[in-house]
Amino acid sequence: FIAQELVEFTRKSFPLSPKKEDTFIGGLSMGGYGALYNGLKYHDTFGAIVALSAALMVDESLADLPEQAEWFGATKAFWQGVFGPDLKAAGQSECNLKVLINDLLAQQVALPAIYLAIGDDDKLLAANVDFHEFLDQKQVAHVFKVAPGSHEWDFWDRHLKRALDWLPLEQASAGINSGNVN
Repeated sequence: FIAQELVEFTRKSFPLSPKKEDTFIGGLSMGGYGALYNGLKYHDTFGAIVALSAALMVDESLADLPEQAEWFGATKAFWQGVFGPDLKAAGQSECNLKVLINDLLAQQVALPAIYLAIGDDDKLLAANVDFHEFLDQKQVAHVFKVAPGSHEWDFWDRHLKRALDWLPLEQASAGINSGNVN
């Protein structure tokens, strides 16, 4: 829905560019994971991805989550509701962004531009650093920012502005105003 139907709907509803290089996806926390997943899976649609404090927890370790936890999002049942009963299989599938990227690189796909930002006091920092290192190892171009902050709106407000400044919105040939409107 997000990467195909919503994009098609907005392009029909508004005078938006149909070009990949003018189409971006972004999100924060779980939405940061979703933006990366959809932006990579539908690489023919999106020219850039912004992920702030991305919940990059989809790997084989999901199968080791406890039945009970202090926070519901850290339970096996929560993630089974998202990815199905076999969490190990989810971690080995394209739901794991590392698997998806390896598959795309093997197909020699041109990946969208990627912007990642995470707070230095965010519990998701280690997973984001690991993903950044993976991207470096695979020589996938990306921007990675670690800055003061945690998993909260003060951080996201600051870094959303920086991410928007990073996007190619000012290109004279892109159209009127934001660069996305013809």
